[in-house]
Parts: sequence; C-alpha cells; structure tokens
Amino acid sequence: MTTTPLRVAAAALLTTLLSPLALSQVTTAPGIQTAELLDVGDRSYATLSDGGYVSFDGLAFERYDAAGNLVQTYGTLPAFVFPSFVEVDAGETFAYAGESSNGDIFKIDLVAGTVTTLANMTFNYDFAFDATAGSAYISAALGGFGAGNDIVRIDLATGQWTQVAHVAGPSGPIAVDAAGDLYYVTIYDGANWPPPLAEEDMILWSDAQLDSGQLLTEADASYLTAGLDGGSSLAYDPLSGNLYLAHTNASGFENEILRISGSGPVLDSLGGAFTWISTVEVVSGSGPQVMAPFQPSGAMLRVNNVDFGGTIRDRVTLVPARATIAFSGPANDQPGQATITVQDAVPNGFVSIMLANSSDLTGQEVPFDSGWSVPAFFMVDPLLIWRRTQPLPTDAAGAFTLTYNQPGGLTGDWVFQAILFDASGVPVGTSTYVIND
Repeated sequence: MTTTPLRVAAAALLTTLLSPLALSQVTTAPGIQTAELLDVGDRSYATLSDGGYVSFDGLAFERYDAAGNLVQTYGTLPAFVFPSFVEVDAGETFAYAGESSNGDIFKIDLVAGTVTTLANMTFNYDFAFDATAGSAYISAALGGFGAGNDIVRIDLATGQWTQVAHVAGPSGPIAVDAAGDLYYVTIYDGANWPPPLAEEDMILWSDAQLDSGQLLTEADASYLTAGLDGGSSLAYDPLSGNLYLAHTNASGFENEILRISGSGPVLDSLGGAFTWISTVEVVSGSGPQVMAPFQPSGAMLRVNNVDFGGTIRDRVTLVPARATIAFSGPANDQPGQATITVQDAVPNGFVSIMLANSSDLTGQEVPFDSGWSVPAFFMVDPLLIWRRTQPLPTDAAGAFTLTYNQPGGLTGDWVFQAILFDASGVPVGTSTYVIND
C-alpha cells in the first residue's frame, strides 16, 4: 500500500487548484456501497484487525483506534520527511514504515513501543510481505530520479537486502500472492505531463524467478494486464486470489478501483475526478464471499481518498451491496394478482427469477462454484430450483417488476430469488430471497 509520490502529489494539487469544478467525493459502482468514511489526515497508514491503524505522517509514528482517536505515539523524528508506506505484519507485532526524503525504512515494535531504523533505500515507495516469513519486498528507485525502479528483497530481522529486479520508469506498486509470486504495475516513463492514459501494465515475476539469483527485468516477466492508465497501490486477497488496484492517473481522468481476477480487470468501484486513490487494503470475508459487486456481506475494501487540498482525506471502506427482491400478493392457496420486484440489480442488465419450495431452505445461502467470476450464492441447492424465468431486462436504476395472476390452490410456501446478469448477459451474482407464505 502506498501514498502518492511527491511529483504526482504536486501535479494533482495543481490540477485541483486550476479546476473550476467542485471536488468530487468517492462514488460507487452498482453492487458496491460505502460503509465508512474516516478522516485519517495527511499520513501513510496500515489498518489493524480492530479497525484502528498505525500511521506515519512524516514526523510521528502513531496508533489510532477505529474512531480515529490517538492511542499511542511510538516515536518522532527531529524533522519532517515525506512518508512512503506503512505495513503491519499478520500478527500485528511489528509495523514497517518508509520515507522518501532520506530513504530510511523503520521497524516499529508495536508491543515494546520502540522505533528503530531497519535499512536505507533511496526513494522507497511500496512494501509487500513475502510469502516466506521474515522477509519482504520493497519497490524503490535506488538510482534516484530518472534511473528506473528496483525491486528489493529485505530480511526483516537484520535489514540486509538484495536487489532482485530492475524496470524502467518511476516506482510502481507491488503485491505478493500466496505462492510468493510478485505483481508490479509499471509507471509511464516519458516526458509528457500529466502522464497519458493506457501506458502502464501489470506484470508478474514468479517465486522461482525471484529466488534464481538473476537480476530480473520486464523482459523476464509475464504480462497480466496491458494498457492501464496508472496505478498507485496494489493489494492481494489470499482468499479469492484476486488483486485490487488503485487505478489512478495524475490527470484526474482516472480514479477507480479495479478487481483483477482470472478473467481480467473488473470494475468494482469509482473515485470522482480530481481526487487521488491509494493505500488499497482488502479484508477477506469469513467464508467464500469476495469483495465484488452484489456479493453477500463479509469482505470489504479500504482505500485512501485525498484531494491534496485538505478538503478530502478519508479512509473509505467499501462493501458489497446486495440486490433485493420483494413479493406482494395473496397467499399461495389464494388466487389474485401478485408482484415480484427486484431493486438495485445491474442497471440496464437482466434478471432471471427463480422459484423453489421454502421447505428446501437450509437457513443460509448455499455457495456454488458456478464458473462465474465470483461465487454464486443460492437460496437452495440449484438442483432443487423448481423453475426460473428467462433473463428479463432491468431499467436504468437496476429495477425490475414482474406482475402475474396467481391461480391459487398451491400448497406449501414458495421462495423467490433472482440471478443477476450484466448488460452483456454475463451472470454476476444473485439477489436476496423472499418467501411467499
């Protein structure tokens, strides 16, 4: 997770000040909603399991609770430096912070409350724990301005480090998956400013390559996603295997969160123009839920949204928003007009209404690996679904209404649920369910 480099921050501030438009707040895509806005101030930070966070504002290393109240100060520096990153280990025993003025990397003992200098790397930018305990990777421009960027593996006990890769351009964000493979987003290496769109790529070096002892380059990497418009932060979800990218550009034309899955980039949420999104943190759900539109609650995503003018500086928590279904009409054994209504589905998409017997409900939805890009959650085992309609169109608000004449004389209670499709007819999730009793 990263904050913005100084040159990007300065350009974004200039863009903001010269724009006649009002500053925009974070908006969300269909199937995603904002759960929390917390003013974290101008600082790098890493969120803890209790919702609090460890932060570094260029002077002080501090801990705050979930409401943003100061809990502890671990140490302070004699003069201000530009913070780069903060990361906390899985046991929440140590935090690691970087600064790009002098290149120092600090180790914060969250138990003892001490701060020590672990290493020094010029223009360090981002940090990601290795899959092997006790080590991490750092993205840093060791050669200074205009000399490209380096990926370094560091021993977190000794501070000893080894350069493992070198790429062209300024420093980009990194993430490491459960197999130890490292993901990197290249950054535009030209003279145009603001950086043009569609100039960045997401690449991957395998764990075996990183362990080979060879100094790797882009030529050794696998290309996952080409033609990106920028990237300030990258996070990996070990549960789903998805990557979440702060897809942002200093021009102000791109500020969004992309979910990168096996099927390619999928838009999950949007940030308004003239803001900058960074510090992506993914919180896995307790079950198979993933952070994606229309999923059941459980997983969440946190991002930092700033405008560099002091108006917007929020940690934004995003969670899935489920489409809902409702039934109105007579009981099953009575004739009359009945209506099924679906709300907050995909705008201008499709829904298919499923019908099953409520006696087959298990008390919780059943997840299935349906081949979709996300888990599919059904009210009952799909083999017990009695009938479903063909896909029917939703309106621009993602709403659909089906009115029909119920014949009466039906026995038992029936339950309804909708499968959601996007505008191309691709299934993307399911709604809540409702019982006609």
